[in-house]
Amino acid sequence: MNQDTQHVHFVTGRLAERAVRDIVASVADEFRFEYSISVLPITVAALMTPKWLLRHLQIPDQADRVVLPGHLHDELELIRHSFGQRIECGPRDIRDLPTFFGGKRLRDAGYGKHSIEIIAEINHAGRLTSQELIETAQRLVRDGADVIDIGCTPGYQWNGVGDAVKLLVDHQVRVSIDSFD
Repeated sequence: MNQDTQHVHFVTGRLAERAVRDIVASVADEFRFEYSISVLPITVAALMTPKWLLRHLQIPDQADRVVLPGHLHDELELIRHSFGQRIECGPRDIRDLPTFFGGKRLRDAGYGKHSIEIIAEINHAGRLTSQELIETAQRLVRDGADVIDIGCTPGYQWNGVGDAVKLLVDHQVRVSIDSFD
């Protein structure tokens, strides 16, 4: 490796590994940097939490920069506290990686033919107070959920489900309902 060439280390999960490898190779060639990639033992990178990441991440000595999945942006300072300032968050969508380095967004790039969203369920939501419901939903969204599924309790009629949906929507949370009724 040329001493003037920067080494960037990328972190991902198993599901996005192929796309990350393909896109990083292209971006590294265009922007002239060396790279390495850690594929951590988690299927979906968006489900990594800082605590989990701190237990699993190993940074190569030659890394000048470490690019984490973009959804970890809110907890970046906690992660930097353990690993140093060379840690940064990339984009939430790997197709935006070229823009992260100053290029143009990739279109399709053979990736993302199916749009997916992460749904997190709050089981027995009717048993929670309004404040507990909001706090739980917001925590799940911070952890990467796109939609919060309000789980009802089988055999129990919850007359406040409409109010719960309105409450979460008023807090900019996308909602679905999991119910037998």
